[in-house]
Amino acid sequence: MAAVLEADLDLDVQDRVWEPTLKQARFVNSFARHLLCAGGVGSGKTDCLVYRAHLLCENFPGIRGLIGRRTFRNLHNTTIGDNYFRWFPQMRRHLNLGTQQIRYPNGSLLILQHLDLSERELGDALNINLGFFAIDQLEEVDEGVYRLLCTRLRQKIPGLPEQYAFSVCNPAGHNWIWKRWVSEQRPKHDLIEIQTHENKHLPDLYIEDLVENNSEAWVRRYVYGNWDTFEGQVYDCYDE
Repeated sequence: MAAVLEADLDLDVQDRVWEPTLKQARFVNSFARHLLCAGGVGSGKTDCLVYRAHLLCENFPGIRGLIGRRTFRNLHNTTIGDNYFRWFPQMRRHLNLGTQQIRYPNGSLLILQHLDLSERELGDALNINLGFFAIDQLEEVDEGVYRLLCTRLRQKIPGLPEQYAFSVCNPAGHNWIWKRWVSEQRPKHDLIEIQTHENKHLPDLYIEDLVENNSEAWVRRYVYGNWDTFEGQVYDCYDE
């Protein structure tokens, strides 16, 4: 079966080249309805997320997609600022700060949405049909918000096999994410797990510093992507 996006995965933008690993390429081209990449910090998860979202917008004119994260600050500073615009700086001029939308020249629309809302508030704000939605740091989001967004996956686009929900996260114990993708392994759910050391582009001492300066439980969760070691703490300062 052909890949969803059928794209050359080596991305060359203004002298910056992203050469994805096999797991990153699998994420970008997956057919799974509910796709999740879980793993360590610095493993390249958010690069996968924004790259897949961008290619869907480029390859399927008129598609409406959403990129979300719990807080507005982290969405704009990290997910969009540090990742999406790092790879796609040409899209800055297409960002409408008033509507928080990126309008592609081909008519595709990428909606930027913080998810720190009740299900009712989010439902009122997003009364729209979507071809896909993408969530960064899914462990920060309630399952009810995820389920609500799934009710918006109903936009039909010529050539698009189906609508997609794809997310990335750090493992956070046996929560609702673990239940869906690990314990129950629900139909149409695909889990890709990645450890920090699999990112070949990290500085030489990066992982050594993480191991030396953090607790064993932290390292198991944030470096090795272990679902069974969660101390009940939230490390908001750690991003992709």
